[in-house]
Amino acid sequence: MLHLKQIQRYLAVIYFSCSIAPCFILPATAQLKINCTNPNSNIEYKECARRAYLAADKNLNLVYKQIISNLKGKERQRLIEAQSIWIKFRDANCDFEVYRNLGGTGYGGFLSNCLERMTKARSDELENWKN
Repeated sequence: MLHLKQIQRYLAVIYFSCSIAPCFILPATAQLKINCTNPNSNIEYKECARRAYLAADKNLNLVYKQIISNLKGKERQRLIEAQSIWIKFRDANCDFEVYRNLGGTGYGGFLSNCLERMTKARSDELENWKN
């Protein structure tokens, strides 16, 4: 049984491999034009959910970098520690939240949805702290 970290590592290897060489492992997402406004298949749904999570994660990284660049000393270190712990919590929480779907066709999409939702919430928390 794969756990969240194993799945993430597996997907990272696939996406990295696809970025440096032709990708034959995931031809469905590489060759199809994905319609995220109205996904019509499980492949589209999962790919759109993945893209939404990646966009949320990119935004969180921008917010985090803005804040961390203005902090010094112990305050900076506490944010670094808090963010590291939060990432572990998010991953474990989403793993728990979608665990009943493990092995099902919707698992990847459900996992991405959870990661996106929690990542957006964390971005909002940091934005509110910043203000």
